[in-house]
Amino acid sequence: MPLTVEVFSDEFFSLWKENRTVQDVFGRSVALGGPVSFCYVDGNHTYEAAKLDFQNCDTFLQVGGFILFDDSTNKTFGVHRLMPEVLATGRYQLAARNPNHLFQKTRA
Repeated sequence: MPLTVEVFSDEFFSLWKENRTVQDVFGRSVALGGPVSFCYVDGNHTYEAAKLDFQNCDTFLQVGGFILFDDSTNKTFGVHRLMPEVLATGRYQLAARNPNHLFQKTRA
């Protein structure tokens, strides 16, 4: 069964950065921290929230890892505006766009 920690993303990444041990929704202990190989950004679809989630994910995403942005081809959501900025970092390549953007991190 997967480990599920129910907190807002800002708090999650703060706990991750501190290498904290927390309880998941089933009461199991979960040790947080370290590199991440996959991030799925799906929540508040505003530009500002998606950008903050991207910055948090980028901090821990290892080279070769992937980040998937939900609803990012839908121009009614602000997350759509972030996609060119992800490419402009020079650290990501677009792996797929159908209907979400999937990027692979190519360098630190």
